[in-house]
Amino acid sequence: EGALPVKGQTVNIRTDMMYEGNLALGLFVEKLQEKGILKNTLIIFSSDNGAAEGINQEWSKSVYETPREGKFGGNRTETGNNRKKAVHINAQGVTKNGYPLRGQKGYVYEGGHRVPLIFRWGNGIPSGHVVEDQLISLHDIFRTVASIVGISPDSESGLDSYDFSEVLRQPGISHDPVREYLFIQSNEQNIERTTIRWAAYHQEKGNMDPDLWKAIIQIPRTLYGKDFPDALERAKALELYYLSGDPTESNNLTNSVKLKEMEMIFKRELKRERTAQ
Repeated sequence: EGALPVKGQTVNIRTDMMYEGNLALGLFVEKLQEKGILKNTLIIFSSDNGAAEGINQEWSKSVYETPREGKFGGNRTETGNNRKKAVHINAQGVTKNGYPLRGQKGYVYEGGHRVPLIFRWGNGIPSGHVVEDQLISLHDIFRTVASIVGISPDSESGLDSYDFSEVLRQPGISHDPVREYLFIQSNEQNIERTTIRWAAYHQEKGNMDPDLWKAIIQIPRTLYGKDFPDALERAKALELYYLSGDPTESNNLTNSVKLKEMEMIFKRELKRERTAQ
């Protein structure tokens, strides 16, 4: 049959790599189907996060701007001789309604760390089931898969990992939030490189759908270890977004009492011992 061509099939070597991954996954699924085990195989697909302005690339039709990074987001255009002027539309990702996510790779905003997460299991997850009302992180895969295969991790395994197996298996049922909090450290620092920023999420059970809040927390730049507790005490919440209604993080609710509450939650939860849930 021969090898399938990959190089030069898309706009640049990065998207060639994505194309190659798509081909590889397709061949893998075909082989599972051929052996009659596709329906009993759990396939989990995700990706890296966010796009950034790299070598021979620039943001065009940018949608955001900061004093340090300048304009960014929107469409990313190739400027090198290879594939010059090729455009990646909304390269950092989009919300459900098609608007560009804020931020880029390494940022504390959604464009910096939101990724797709797809589970396919013919015998266990109904086709077409989409979960949009849960806060989930990649390290929740451990506890979820352990539950699916009938393993109960001890308290020292899968720290801060939550079991989403019932949410995946039962569409059409209103589930309470499985994970209440999630904290993500970004690579984003201030100009003086003296502070770093975290994204702090809090999902609450609402009257209809869960309410998802996100605060941007700044703490002194320090390595984990003996200095971290002191740095944590000096954490300060700078921005607040109601992601359930503002997925592009456009409306900073700095005057909300929720901002201070998120700061307190952040300090409390990062002091708490992590266990498998």
